[in-house]
Amino acid sequence: MYYESVLCLCGASVYLLVRVLMDLSMCVFLRGLMDRRGAFRGGFGSYSFGSFGGSSDSRISNGSLDRSWTRSRSRGGGRPAAIRNRRVTSDAEKPWIPVTKLGRLVKEGKVKTVEDIYLHSVSIKEFQIIDHILPHLHEDVLKIMPVQKMTKNGLRTRFKAFVAMGDRDGHVGVGVKCAKEVAAAIRGAVFNAKTAMIPVRRGFWNSTSGSPHTVASKITGIHNEVRVRLYPAPRNTGIVGPPLVQRVLDLGGIKDCYTSVSNPFFLGHLIKATYLAIRMTYWYIPPKNADNEEVYERSLDTQKQFMERKLNATTSH
Repeated sequence: MYYESVLCLCGASVYLLVRVLMDLSMCVFLRGLMDRRGAFRGGFGSYSFGSFGGSSDSRISNGSLDRSWTRSRSRGGGRPAAIRNRRVTSDAEKPWIPVTKLGRLVKEGKVKTVEDIYLHSVSIKEFQIIDHILPHLHEDVLKIMPVQKMTKNGLRTRFKAFVAMGDRDGHVGVGVKCAKEVAAAIRGAVFNAKTAMIPVRRGFWNSTSGSPHTVASKITGIHNEVRVRLYPAPRNTGIVGPPLVQRVLDLGGIKDCYTSVSNPFFLGHLIKATYLAIRMTYWYIPPKNADNEEVYERSLDTQKQFMERKLNATTSH
């Protein structure tokens, strides 16, 4: 009976010793594996037992981390040095190489104003065109709002930015962009605002002395349920209306104006309706050349000739 109890105690002690050794070996193995894979950013220290007990890491010398060791042992083996050290260049820093016919004409100096572009109803596809024609533009971030979309992976949240740009001298543009980050959304909205740059026709109130200061006539812009109507105003009146409308009109060079807004609570629609109202100022002016002559004079002559031939054909029969 005595020998049996001794054998049981010996077996239990051997079993506990084996379990302790196995746990220690597994701990060392997992620590080394996580250190190689870059988990916890070196939280387990080096491979030796000394760092596990609280001593300094072998990768840290004089209080600084060896960055070369970190790059060489990063997840996935690290990127090549040419890609790792490459400097990211933004679109604004790259040299402009025009890819459209309008861009080439602007860079050669044959098209110098935005009015010349809209005289021939040519769309602007490159924001560098506006940078070349109007180098001194003012930027105003009107609104930043989060937008959400339900996907299979859950709710996706992005940011929507509204940006207005203008030179306060008869040119204004409004851009909208949605992106995952606020900075990317603002940058994209700036590019869209440049490509949406339009001329603003201004006029006078009662007296034509001085420079144009208000809208030339009553104009209306409608976007969804928001309606914005602009009225001419005397000098030194200022812009009477919501703050967002004031900021957009100020960038367009309009100093005095009365406004009438319906449903001003939808700010995104309010910004777009104001932009559409300003764009209406140039819709009813016939295009003219440098000699102040209508461009479509030839087309009217051809239309008269067509009508004369039509009358002659009907009378001959």
